[in-house]
Amino acid sequence: MDILSDCFVDSSGWLALLSEDDQHHELADRQLRDRLRKRGCFLTTSAVVNEVANSLSNPQIGRAHV
Repeated sequence: MDILSDCFVDSSGWLALLSEDDQHHELADRQLRDRLRKRGCFLTTSAVVNEVANSLSNPQIGRAHV
C-alpha cells in the first residue's frame, strides 16, 4: 500500500461518481481515472458502503444517482 497513491472515498464521492448530474461528478470521475492509472487504491469503510446503499435505496435520492 502506497499512501501517496491511495485515496479514502466517503459516501459523497461514490454518489458523485454514480450520478452524471452531480455537481462533483466530473471531479470524481477524473480522480477515479487518475488513481486507476497510477494503480492507486481506494479506501473506504463498511459504514460508507452502508450509507451509499441507504442513499441509493431511498426513492427520492436513489433516482438522482442512478
